[in-house]
Amino acid sequence: MKRLTRYVYHPVFGVTAGVFILLALIFAFANIFRWLPPSFQLGSLIIRSILGVLVLGTWVLLNIQAPKFTGFIIAIADLVEERDAEGALYGQLRKSRRNLLSSRDYSLDPEDEGDSKEALFKNRFVQEYLRNRRNQPSVNLPPVDIPRALPSGQNQSLTNLTTNPPRPLAFTSGAADASPESNLLDIGAEAEEERLPVLPKKFDPPATLAKWKEVSGSRMLTTHLMEQLKIKLADAQLTKETQLNKERELHVTLFKTDVFVGNRGQALREAEYPKARAVIWGWNIYGTPRDFVPVVELTEPFENRREQHGQVQILGLKSFDLGRQTAKNSTTFSAFVSGLGAYALEQYEKARSEFSLALISAYMHNSNRKNDLGIDRAIIYFFLGNTRYYLGDFENAVSSYREALTLDPNMYEARHNLGISLLLQGKMDFAIKRLVEVIQSKPGLAVARYNLGMAYLKKKQYVKARDQLQNSIKLNEHFAAAFRAIGLSYSEEQVEDEARSYFRDALILDPRFAEVHVDLALLYYRKVESTLKKIRELRKVEQSRDQTRIQEARDELKALLRHSQTTLMNTLNLAMPELEKALEINQRLPEALFHLGQVLHDQCLIKEEEDLKDQALHYLQEAVRLRPAYADAHEELADIYEARYRYDLRDRHLKLMGEARSATSATNPKDLIRAAIGMRLNKQLPEAREALVKALRMDPRNTEGQFELGLVYQEMDEASQAMGMFQSVLRLPNPPDEVYEAIAKIYRQQGQEQEAFDSVQRAAAQKPTSAKLAYYLGNSFRRQQNNPRAIEAYQKAINLDPQLPDARFNLGLIYLGKHQLQDASLQFEEVVRQRPDDFTTYRYLGRAYVDMKQIDEAVTAFQKAIEIKDDAVEARLDLGQIYLTRMEADEAKEQFEAILKSDPNNMRARELLGKAFAQGGQIDMAMETFQNMLLIAPDSYAAHYNLGVAYVSENRYQDAAAEFQRVIQVKPDDAAAYFNLGLAHDKLDQPNEAIDSFLRAIKLRPSYAEAYHYLGQVYFKINRMEDGLKAVKYAEQLKHS
Repeated sequence: MKRLTRYVYHPVFGVTAGVFILLALIFAFANIFRWLPPSFQLGSLIIRSILGVLVLGTWVLLNIQAPKFTGFIIAIADLVEERDAEGALYGQLRKSRRNLLSSRDYSLDPEDEGDSKEALFKNRFVQEYLRNRRNQPSVNLPPVDIPRALPSGQNQSLTNLTTNPPRPLAFTSGAADASPESNLLDIGAEAEEERLPVLPKKFDPPATLAKWKEVSGSRMLTTHLMEQLKIKLADAQLTKETQLNKERELHVTLFKTDVFVGNRGQALREAEYPKARAVIWGWNIYGTPRDFVPVVELTEPFENRREQHGQVQILGLKSFDLGRQTAKNSTTFSAFVSGLGAYALEQYEKARSEFSLALISAYMHNSNRKNDLGIDRAIIYFFLGNTRYYLGDFENAVSSYREALTLDPNMYEARHNLGISLLLQGKMDFAIKRLVEVIQSKPGLAVARYNLGMAYLKKKQYVKARDQLQNSIKLNEHFAAAFRAIGLSYSEEQVEDEARSYFRDALILDPRFAEVHVDLALLYYRKVESTLKKIRELRKVEQSRDQTRIQEARDELKALLRHSQTTLMNTLNLAMPELEKALEINQRLPEALFHLGQVLHDQCLIKEEEDLKDQALHYLQEAVRLRPAYADAHEELADIYEARYRYDLRDRHLKLMGEARSATSATNPKDLIRAAIGMRLNKQLPEAREALVKALRMDPRNTEGQFELGLVYQEMDEASQAMGMFQSVLRLPNPPDEVYEAIAKIYRQQGQEQEAFDSVQRAAAQKPTSAKLAYYLGNSFRRQQNNPRAIEAYQKAINLDPQLPDARFNLGLIYLGKHQLQDASLQFEEVVRQRPDDFTTYRYLGRAYVDMKQIDEAVTAFQKAIEIKDDAVEARLDLGQIYLTRMEADEAKEQFEAILKSDPNNMRARELLGKAFAQGGQIDMAMETFQNMLLIAPDSYAAHYNLGVAYVSENRYQDAAAEFQRVIQVKPDDAAAYFNLGLAHDKLDQPNEAIDSFLRAIKLRPSYAEAYHYLGQVYFKINRMEDGLKAVKYAEQLKHS
């Protein structure tokens, strides 16, 4: 080797090798840099490339020295190292002289560190990229599943629009919910004018990117360096104890994490939780642009060290490691194009690493600050935002897009994608604002109008949504996704015909739009969803151990299936072909698999055929295999396994369901508390407790976290733990007013009513300006039936906060109970002004109007309640009874039939429907209605009574007498039943039985004038004139008394 080295360093050899290297590089890479014409022979290219690589490799091997890694406050030391049980490296630094270097803040942009000619903006690749950004070709990319937790019913499917038109994936995580997705825009992706036929699972990157997809740069941080890298405290401000004890050895621990950061502030925040003393977060230039050293930040001055025995903890972030790719010879351009290659191949983790390094390098290399326009960094930030978007890191994606817009305010692509990221974070108003700005600057961008329509659709502003979606269709009449989105808007408004029409149009434009077939299936399924839900509940009762409830459930289920089985099966059979078509198009569509399994499970519950349940299991298991976090599919599987007494598998899927529905990926207290609130509302109490405990470990004095944990304990019936948490909240600054009511609730649950009242009263006295505490005090007085004091407290709360609708509502209820109808209506009217969607208040307002004889206003109020909540049963009952009193039988029937569609077992609605039929002269329908009631509830007093009345109107007196006898068996003290029974006996020429019935009615109701009158008539018929005359005269006296 030494002899070879001597020849290598000879000048002749050097010149010759240099020529070979230059020629090899020119011929090997000519096509990439477009130096030569594109025509070439493949064999010649391969030979030239091999030759160039061999010569270049030899030269580098023998002449380039290993990179020197020096440091600002760190240095490599000889270590005696070992690993602990978890694999963490420990090292012991031997005593050595400290290398003290000049101090400098590496978080700021350096000044002239050397001249780099490969700044991104100056490179011909980027210049050409910018020139052609509006003409980038369109290519379809496969969907990307975003690994993030969502509230039940809101799973998102996203489409990579690196270079493609929008191809949405639907979806619903539940039978009654469809969540449209949003489309990401890339630089130069003007719109979606064409859809190229590309196989769903294959992606060929554009030629521009394909040339660079294998480029990785020479940034490989050697394994030896990573294993040997330890921190040597080289700062002059070491603890005096360490300086004095020259024999003491310093122990250093290097922790590694997968967190990426882009600046000093983020790095320091990441180091707070593990209590690291220093954090390594990136690379900086040392000496020349080719020599990089790690950037280290101290979390606190070293003189404040509290570690024992010289132990120091150091945190190494992923942005320093960068996937074990080094900073040696790294440039902005090489990192950026490497990131583009990974991005095009959907290797987003690698792309994020490369773009992060490109940004660090960009800040370090830009030596001429006057000519730095920021366009280069704007482009990098844009692509970094896209990679974070596809990785589900929406918060950091938003940050990247904003950085890009700061550097280049005209980058509408970044503004568009910022809007989409805000949309997926639930920040609807901000998302809409950004998308409107994009449309103002690019009115012809159909995808922006489409996504703006999606935002309005999420806000349930259906008219605005359809306006934008129609505009996107005008710009691109082949925009199938927009047709589908309009269909979804009509579907949510339950306008089925319009929804079906637009779904069909979407399929005409794209016959392989599998998700639309699922949407069509859901239109059918929703028609019978409530009935199927009731059947599921009854089947679960059948599996209980309560024999009384089991028999009741079986009887109810039998009656329900007798009347609805045919309709249910026909509807499910209409939904199944659509789901099967969806799976023919895309066998890996989780939503289609889930809903098909759900339909088969429903059919099994109706027909009790176990083979259908086996088929349902197959489809559901495939759905969770393709999407492990599919909460609704796990819930469905848990129901099936519970029916088969496989409680182990049931518990497993219930746990997976809870994990899928919780934000377990949250890593900061705020996100954990937010997730825990959702879990508590969904009754996932153990998971909520776990999340809150984790949050409080990070921030022990978090008031909201402690209060929420107390609420969780309260709902888990752990009163002592709940009380302890609430008392702890009271010791914190500015405790929320709600905590006093929570403490009072615990007292009430324990039967300590006076303690509950006293605690609220003391709190209200301590905080006399708190409207909420005055409201809580009003509630306490109301529980004690002290209405005057309750009114006083509610009025005080309203005076303190006129926008407190709950206080007004309760005040209105008190006035309504006291029959102060004008005062009640005024309070209810103010509540609905503040809360226009409060259907309950509209219902009580309607009742106040009824009592005030303002029937037209009552009708309007009830109709408004029904408009807000279509299944507002009480409002429909009240409205229907008004129609009955106004002899509007058809309108009354409409209300009662609407109730029975959503609640077939509502006996009151069935009773009133029968009365409406009778009022409309449809006696046969009335009798059928009452007979159906008896099938569901054989001992129904109302059904027997009204059926008897219907028989009387049809002159079927024997049947009528039998029904009234049954009424008396159910309710022996019903005077009206005895009276009607007497009338039936009279018509049947059974005077003795009639007299006996009338006398029983009179005994139960001595002032029953009609009973005396008809008793007298029967006496006249049997020639008991004196008795008859007395009865008739007494009847007249009662009528005039």
